[in-house]
Amino acid sequence: MALRDGASVKQLTIWRICITFAERVHAWLLSVYFLSDPHSPTTLEEWHSALSCANAELGIKDMSVSCAVEVFLEARERGELRYARAG
Repeated sequence: MALRDGASVKQLTIWRICITFAERVHAWLLSVYFLSDPHSPTTLEEWHSALSCANAELGIKDMSVSCAVEVFLEARERGELRYARAG
């Protein structure tokens, strides 16, 4: 399965190899996914579908991974960002 920008499920899940290491080291794996990115719009449903396919390919579809969190955020244009000033 490919998302709108042509990225394959395998490309989206390369980072998931880190799961093995996360179980041996006291760390959290935080995966951040952006929704409605103006450059490559992806819906929540598209992300869930792609991640489900990726988990199936990796053989971890029904596994629960401790210390791993998935976060879905709405993307914004650069002009909408607010920068904190130092000082």
